[in-house]
Amino acid sequence: MAAKFYTKSPGNEGYIKNMEVIAHHDADNHYLFQSQIYKTSDGKYYLYGGCFFGYGVEIIDVTDPVIPRHVQYMPVMDPEEYADRGSFL
Repeated sequence: MAAKFYTKSPGNEGYIKNMEVIAHHDADNHYLFQSQIYKTSDGKYYLYGGCFFGYGVEIIDVTDPVIPRHVQYMPVMDPEEYADRGSFL
């Protein structure tokens, strides 16, 4: 697979609008929106994001931002009851 255009690679420094991209996570193949970072009392950082075209929330451990780690996908809607909707509607 070719490197993403925003990922550091030969000939690409990985910068987008004055930001340096240090890692990428595909969020378990979900498109996230309205993301928020939460810091726990023991110093861990978690990114929470609602899923476009999904029925829940992704949680990613970003304590080490260079190595983001998938933690859990939490469904928040019943896909059988809301078959024509995602968590963004």
